[in-house]
Amino acid sequence: MGIYDREYYSEYDQPRGIQLGGSRMIVTNLVIVNVIIFLIDLLFKIRIDGVEVHPLSYYFKLHADLLVQPWRFYQLLTAGFLHSTRSLTHVLFNMLGLWIFGREIEIKYGRKIFLQFYLSSIVLSNLIWVLWEVALAGSLTPNASAVGASGGVFAVLTVFVLNYPHRTIYIWAVIPVPAWTLGAIFAVFTFLLPDPEVAHAAHVGGVLCGLLFFYRSWQLGKLIPSGFSLAQLRPRSRLRIHDPDRKDREAAAKMSDEVDRILEKISREGESSLTSRERRTLEDASRKYQQRRR
Repeated sequence: MGIYDREYYSEYDQPRGIQLGGSRMIVTNLVIVNVIIFLIDLLFKIRIDGVEVHPLSYYFKLHADLLVQPWRFYQLLTAGFLHSTRSLTHVLFNMLGLWIFGREIEIKYGRKIFLQFYLSSIVLSNLIWVLWEVALAGSLTPNASAVGASGGVFAVLTVFVLNYPHRTIYIWAVIPVPAWTLGAIFAVFTFLLPDPEVAHAAHVGGVLCGLLFFYRSWQLGKLIPSGFSLAQLRPRSRLRIHDPDRKDREAAAKMSDEVDRILEKISREGESSLTSRERRTLEDASRKYQQRRR
């Protein structure tokens, strides 16, 4: 059976790590984007009301009074790509953690699912932080703000630990510990040794997102109908064009979606969980893909 010849798998048949050319992993692109945004925010300042501020942080950080300013809901996502300009360690440790643990998760679940999961975790963990700040203040307008990718990174770390609990991780590149021990260390610092300068509620939210994803395969991408695409939002042309290959392309796209779903099921539950119909679908897809490559 040739399902491993499919592009879903072959796209990762290359050396792991940062590549200077060719197709980069999503996690590598995320790290690059975060670093570029951090440098832009660090190097540039603007003056607002007589005060110098870092422009990206000023406009796109997350404010805890978000519930009374719903037009700023984009901050739930944008804040996850910003980091404190007061310390290099904030962006350094977040991106190091994302790159180390995110590569394995992306390889296991695939590019699309990994990206949806990561972005969903940032949004949901930031929302949990907002709700926590509102609860602490007893008001819908608490005076607090936050930046950082920690919620997404904690979600990725959680899924990594659940998938590979006994994988050896080297703390400071020296001390070997199993992955579950590293997860326990982070849990202690998050739940038992809270730092008022750290958005621990977002960390907790990230852990919850990781648990939901691992045990229920849930992320915000699930809310989007499977047949939906941005192309559907474009104005429809009244000009009808004869396209004899349209049905074949639609059938191929439908089969591709079904194969992705089955491969995700294999990753989550194992090949033994497949029904006879799902096995036939994989065999048909593998045979057609091999014919296309000839």
